[in-house]
Amino acid sequence: MNFPQPQAAYNVSKAAVVAMKNSLAAEWATHGIRVNSLSPGYMDTVLNEGPGLEEARNAWRSSNPFGRMGAPHELDGVIVLLCSSAGSYINGADMIIDGKVTVDTVIDDLC
Repeated sequence: MNFPQPQAAYNVSKAAVVAMKNSLAAEWATHGIRVNSLSPGYMDTVLNEGPGLEEARNAWRSSNPFGRMGAPHELDGVIVLLCSSAGSYINGADMIIDGKVTVDTVIDDLC
């Protein structure tokens, strides 16, 4: 879920993509097709630059244990894994690359 900006429609569409990945991974495996997804956390890209987003950028940084957003190149390794023979038995996975934000959120919810 994205925070602090209100964007329920965007968040729901991301959840739908993960659900679609699950369905296609099951349906297409018999054809030798693997279906996986990447769920990156906040990435430091041109899409979130500008003075109007400074408050949100600070919130995104402070919610991450690393104290920063991810860099796009930090997705390279998992993409290479999924595209190579090293990932040939990975199917239906959602690779969460978010600097541990998701784990901390789940732990906070449990406590």
